Amino acid sequence: VTTNVSEFSWFADVLLPSSHHMFEKWGVLDSIGNGVAQVSIQQPSIKRLWDTRIDESEIPYMLAKKLADKGF
Repeated sequence: VTTNVSEFSWFADVLLPSSHHMFEKWGVLDSIGNGVAQVSIQQPSIKRLWDTRIDESEIPYMLAKKLADKGF
């Protein structure tokens, strides 16, 4: 799973494109400093440019669904 093609991806058998974390998908940011905790929700600022999937939720779900169809 990668956001861009690199030298390491040349050796992969399967390459799954993922959405860029800052612009194309939802995220949760947390920070703790000086005894104060803060949690922020980050929303997508642009629509997905290509046919990509969210690597934390969509890709594992799609893999599990395909494996369930085959009896695993």
